Amino acid sequence: MEKYTIQHELGQGAFGKVYKAERKEDGSALALKCLTVDSLDKGQVVLKEISALQQVGEHPNIMQFTDAFTEGAGLNTPALNVWLVLEYCNGGTLDSFILGSNHDRGTVLQLLCDTVEGVAYLHGRNIVHRDLKPDNILVDNSGQRPVAKIADFGIARVCERCGWDINSYYMQTAVGTRLYLSPEIIGPLLAQPPRPDLVTYTAKTDVFALGLIVAAILDRTTVPFNPGKVTPFLPDPANGQPSPVADVMVAHPRFPVADMLMTSEPPGSPIKALILSMLAADPHQRPTSEQVLGSLKQITNFPPGAAIVAVPVMPPPGPPPPYTVVEVPVEEGSAEPQTWQDRLSSCCRACWRCDDGEEWYHLAGKGPGWIFVLLILWLVVIMAVIFAVMCVVAYMCFLCVLSVCLSLDDDRPARVERSNDTAALAFLFAVGTLGAFGD
Repeated sequence: MEKYTIQHELGQGAFGKVYKAERKEDGSALALKCLTVDSLDKGQVVLKEISALQQVGEHPNIMQFTDAFTEGAGLNTPALNVWLVLEYCNGGTLDSFILGSNHDRGTVLQLLCDTVEGVAYLHGRNIVHRDLKPDNILVDNSGQRPVAKIADFGIARVCERCGWDINSYYMQTAVGTRLYLSPEIIGPLLAQPPRPDLVTYTAKTDVFALGLIVAAILDRTTVPFNPGKVTPFLPDPANGQPSPVADVMVAHPRFPVADMLMTSEPPGSPIKALILSMLAADPHQRPTSEQVLGSLKQITNFPPGAAIVAVPVMPPPGPPPPYTVVEVPVEEGSAEPQTWQDRLSSCCRACWRCDDGEEWYHLAGKGPGWIFVLLILWLVVIMAVIFAVMCVVAYMCFLCVLSVCLSLDDDRPARVERSNDTAALAFLFAVGTLGAFGD
């Protein structure tokens, strides 16, 4: 810490605090994130975040990571403080920046385009953020225009093997912020009883969270239980209370989501059509982050309109929905489908699952479909080996019987001599055949 001077706290997350600091050498402003490691689990979380930050590299829409160092947490304390040196963004979080002033539509769309471009960059490097929300999108307002930057990679997933289609790489750990979780994660968690072991999702969960962020930012939807923050929600048809969007989509599949979201957009709005495609219940029907970026760039070229008008909020409900980050270790599987098409798709994904670290001919890490095919393949190979051995044995027996029959003819010594030669040749042929088969 001798290189930096801490000025004040910027915020606090699930695993640590963030401070604004000044580098003593040149007086530049930085953000210091302090992660206290007092257990093996927290140590693994910190290592994952550092690894993800190193994999990210440099991009104008990603908060830059420059250094990391450690220090003791205090006397008589076995804990360790890990400090991450990060880029400082003076505009605050995305929602606080937009709610703080009446920015025009073009500026807001440009910030949203920055966010999508950052996510597309991450997916291009085989990284799934898994906790996209306005609190994890910061704004740098020190240049000619404000720039959005994605931050907080504490639960990001780095898909190790290059060449994977990031949108087909399945994950099974239910993580993220409840308000921004996708239906494929929420579905098993809302089942009776809850089945976190059936959670499975891809990078399309980031696309769903992006859709919620864009919808909430453009509508500027807020609720009393989360003041000062844009909050995506839908009214629960059962009681009218505001609930997370994915919760309503899972519990009420026929609920008219299109009529309740993006109410500030006129009919036929291209941005509304894009957002609704991003919020499709079936992840296979959502566009990729690259496709979203291309569409949003076309939309941002439209002439900017008037400032965005906030929409009325719903009356406060009872207790607010959970708004925490939680890591749940689970087993592999697939989400419980809602329609027969989803059921078929989910069944196929589960049956033909093939884990990354296993060879194709190993039974470990394979779905029932692969196991059945491999068992049939091994059965065919074993049957072929048994059949070949039986053919060789039968051929040897036939030659031996033939030689014995010829040797019983005592009236023709010459034939006996020839039969002995035939038997010897048959024996040598059989031995050669077995040797070749063994090789």
